[in-house]
Amino acid sequence: MSEKRNGERREGDRLEDGFASRAGGRAEDGAGDRGEDRAAERLGDRLGALQRRLFVGRGFELGFFAAFLGRGSTRAERVVNVYGDSGVGKSFLLDRWRELAAERGRAAVFVDIRGAGRSVDAEDAIRDAWSGAADDAVLVLDHCDELGAAEQWLRESFLPGLRADALVVMASRRPLEGPWAIDPAWRSMTVHLRLEPLGYEEVREYASRLGLSDEAGDSLWVRSMGHPLAMALCGASTAGPAMQSYDSPEQWDALVRHWAGEAANEALSELLSAASIPLRFDQEALSGIVGEDVPDLLFDRLVRLSFLRRTERGWGMHDTIRDAFRRSLRARKPSTFERCRERWISLVAERLERRLGGRRPVAQELGELLQYLGSPVLRAHYRQSGFSANYLEQADESTLPEVEAYLRRRRDTAKRVRIRCSDPESGTLFRYDLDAERSLLRLTGVDPRRLLEWDRRSLRIVRDPAGAVVGLVAAVPIHRDTVPHLREWIVARAYFASLSDDRLRPLLSPPERPAGWYLLSVDMDDLEREDRRSDIVRIMLDAVLTGGLTVASPPPLPHYEEVHKSMGFETVPGATHYDYDGSTPTATYVVDVRDERLTAWLRGTIGPSVARREKPLRQEGERQFDFTPREAEVAKHLVNGATNGQIASRMYISEAAVKKHIQSMLGKAEVRNRTQLVARLLERP
Repeated sequence: MSEKRNGERREGDRLEDGFASRAGGRAEDGAGDRGEDRAAERLGDRLGALQRRLFVGRGFELGFFAAFLGRGSTRAERVVNVYGDSGVGKSFLLDRWRELAAERGRAAVFVDIRGAGRSVDAEDAIRDAWSGAADDAVLVLDHCDELGAAEQWLRESFLPGLRADALVVMASRRPLEGPWAIDPAWRSMTVHLRLEPLGYEEVREYASRLGLSDEAGDSLWVRSMGHPLAMALCGASTAGPAMQSYDSPEQWDALVRHWAGEAANEALSELLSAASIPLRFDQEALSGIVGEDVPDLLFDRLVRLSFLRRTERGWGMHDTIRDAFRRSLRARKPSTFERCRERWISLVAERLERRLGGRRPVAQELGELLQYLGSPVLRAHYRQSGFSANYLEQADESTLPEVEAYLRRRRDTAKRVRIRCSDPESGTLFRYDLDAERSLLRLTGVDPRRLLEWDRRSLRIVRDPAGAVVGLVAAVPIHRDTVPHLREWIVARAYFASLSDDRLRPLLSPPERPAGWYLLSVDMDDLEREDRRSDIVRIMLDAVLTGGLTVASPPPLPHYEEVHKSMGFETVPGATHYDYDGSTPTATYVVDVRDERLTAWLRGTIGPSVARREKPLRQEGERQFDFTPREAEVAKHLVNGATNGQIASRMYISEAAVKKHIQSMLGKAEVRNRTQLVARLLERP
């Protein structure tokens, strides 16, 4: 433990001892002067000191605000709107901004709108607070969602009367709307700053300041995913073994109560619980989950909640928030949870079938199914898939300088990588550590210019929303023109050397119809980020689902090996090599979905209960066995392994009625027992 760390711990002990001595009514010998100092200190001073000590991260936001504080600022924006989920730490950031303003010699006039009450009271509170303020004071308004009618007064009357170089900070759950975003003048003067949850290193620093062990810090990260409110609830219970109290129902109920407070009525609250079932949803999906049409007005109210955000794939919420609502629903209404979950799985499975039939991308559908049916490793890595805004771009000669700059940056800034992720279903925690050298192994054999010479499709760039290169995909199409190169290339050569002539011949396909892909590398600049790891899984799934052969030989490290195996990759006999470091044996893996083998791969990856659904059981049962609609519904539950009691609960009928339906179905299917009936239902027509 470092000297600084020891100092922090001693300071924490001193504060705790101080409270203990007061509680016991004892005074230390010679502590009279210290007693007088403590008497002069206010409780708020001590509270503020502790809060400052636990404030971590937000380096960008602090630097951003500091840039606005200079008297000679030439920026056009004079209104800073910091917004984000309830509990994401906006008020704590405002406190630090106010302190930063004071350090720079500028007073900060603070008004908490939520405490002001009605609109007229809010106007009076702002006027009174600003009265007598220095000319260069900063106006800081918290909880601006509560302004109501006072917002128009603020925008049209009060703010226009301030000095031209005035700086106004407005914190809210959602970004300022209306004229703030529509009127060109206000839009040019307002900058919106979304406050996101903290990152892994910041959570680790927070845990360290609380005196938690490294293992406890990792647990704090995977359970809170950096959301400050969840971190605070966990940090309030650190006296015992790490994280044991965090999974208590009381903790999750406290989170749900906090966020559900935004829901205006019971109907909206129930819909919010249903929205925690899928990773991403839209109005049609929610209607399918709840079993009835969701009214437009109710859905509009739902998606306007501060902790819901829109993505390219619908709406969703932060993992910690979603987990809280999902756990609460499962605990409060287990039958409702299972019913909604089964409906969602069925809907996604049907969507998957349609998209596969049309040869369209299905990574989103697979991601939804993986959260409930896939392996714990895949569920852990795919949690943030819907929130990734990164996109793929085909590389060419014009983008080669960017690719080469990315490779140089990766090598120049290589650092130790600590991957911590968890499966929300099983609670399994996964830990992977890569030193700086091993973090670069994924780039072994990546020669951008050579790859483009082989086939222009071999190299793609991963860009973030700002256009920066954050990843690189080297996936070589396997065909008659690339096989000669791959047979000689580092990492790839072992696989092709293992093939007999009979197995090699089908790979010599025309370039326009590749036999598959060799995944030489799927590299991201920061594996500690959830969205980056989700991108890797999505890219690999897309490669597999092209319908051919997918080959890969990742570095011989647990992280890479476990991800490939969990995705259904199988080890290729006789294709072991030592190309990464000259001494470590490295396996080669393959997924083969050629010639109708996709169903078998789906079964192995997401489970037989879903892979079987590529046949619509309800319609086929009605047609092939002359089942009634009710019997066809029983059939659907039977093939998913449901007991008579579970079927009765899901269909809202008695167990006796279920047995009666099954007896009728046995006769129609001409079988003797339940096992034979399920087998007949799973047969292809």
